[in-house]
Amino acid sequence: MVILKNKNLGAFIADLKKSQIMLGKNINDIPPMVRDFLASFSRDKFSIAAPGKDWNCCDGNWDENLPTRQLINIGADGNLFIITYKTGGIGVMTHLVLLRYNDDKIIDFWAGIGRNDLKTTAQVLKYLATNKNKHLELNTNIITV
Repeated sequence: MVILKNKNLGAFIADLKKSQIMLGKNINDIPPMVRDFLASFSRDKFSIAAPGKDWNCCDGNWDENLPTRQLINIGADGNLFIITYKTGGIGVMTHLVLLRYNDDKIIDFWAGIGRNDLKTTAQVLKYLATNKNKHLELNTNIITV
């Protein structure tokens, strides 16, 4: 309920404002502890394709050998990590995940719905601040990664 009611989102927004995170697109920049943490919530060990690479986007020609997500952006600064990616199904959904970590341990996270056009930290901040108090805007009644 902490995530669904955005109770920890204010602290993430404050940390993002202080950060120097630059968003990039290199899938190899996802730290192993982040990948392992996200894999613990997914059925497919958090399979993810690099931007522009093939992935299982939508209904139709599902290929079990392809990832079920496609990276949009990632970034990190100190103990803060951000990732946006797409998942498919009936349509495409964009996810936004914020993680706080200490050494090699995830200590807090927030997950919600993002947008494809969030290309900078400033755009992410504006999007989160604008929508954090809108019912079912940043998340539905379910948490997915």
